[in-house]
Amino acid sequence: MGFLAGSIFHGSNRLIVNEISPYWHGFYISSMDGAGLVFDNLGINMFSIIGKAPAPSILYLNRIHGEEIEVELIPVRPRSIWDKGRGGVYSMMQYALDTFGSRYKNEQHILATGPASMYTDFGAIASAPIR
Repeated sequence: MGFLAGSIFHGSNRLIVNEISPYWHGFYISSMDGAGLVFDNLGINMFSIIGKAPAPSILYLNRIHGEEIEVELIPVRPRSIWDKGRGGVYSMMQYALDTFGSRYKNEQHILATGPASMYTDFGAIASAPIR
């Protein structure tokens, strides 16, 4: 995201994700059009995650008390979640919605990964607004 988030400028609402690739050890950049607006609604222009969680997890972010942002890191068992319901990334989104949906007063937005992110070099982040 950035300081122009929420504006009318083309591309200003993109979510940019970058990291050092564990496979080719180069700097990798990926983006999703429109997915960054959820962070603008949180009042966040950018944030950084350094390191990694000790286990696969859900990062929960919610702004419910003025400027205060509620943050939780909840470990999950992705293989058991991916095997339920619609399967894969859709099941992870449903799990997040079932677990945290009642905590939101407005529209929720879920970013999730599926089995390809764990088992291949071609994983992706899927995004869906939930109404």
